[in-house]
Amino acid sequence: MVAGTVRIFYALLLAFIIAYGLLIGVQIYNQMAGNSAINSTLIDLTQCHGLSQWSWFGTFPLGIISISILVNIHWRHWISVTMVAGISYGIFWLFKFHLKLDDLAPVVASFVLGLVANIWSKFTGQTAYMIMLPGEMFLVPGSVGVRGFASLLIQDGGSSGGQGAQLAIQMITTCLSIMMGLFASSFMV
Repeated sequence: MVAGTVRIFYALLLAFIIAYGLLIGVQIYNQMAGNSAINSTLIDLTQCHGLSQWSWFGTFPLGIISISILVNIHWRHWISVTMVAGISYGIFWLFKFHLKLDDLAPVVASFVLGLVANIWSKFTGQTAYMIMLPGEMFLVPGSVGVRGFASLLIQDGGSSGGQGAQLAIQMITTCLSIMMGLFASSFMV
């Protein structure tokens, strides 16, 4: 069995490989088209507006059920998985967007996720990992964010090394935050 640390560093390396591939693809496009893919009039990012944060709660159950299907969780457990992940995501949303505690949000959300999943496991006799996995998979992209990977593509002054290092630190911090929250929750129960 492969240790969790090895999997995290493998995922980190895979994320950097994907970001490098995207960077190479954008540079090839820029050379072939003769203009910038990011700063051109073809893609006007100033006109883009995100969905309302309230729409996230409408699409949340669909996302959790999709992840449950992906990891082969039986349909009888979808309600419990959605409830546990919903509690965790609600805590994440509260800490990140209303209390503006960006660094503390993944720690507290993963702690609550692990705590509720372990308590659920004690009462039902089911494994906590099955209940916890979709919620954990939902926390990671919200913590790192797509903007971090987009920052690798946008070059200010011809160098994106500082932004790449900032993304790496953010990814490592997020992984450690989620691990710390899950460890503390399993220690408590």
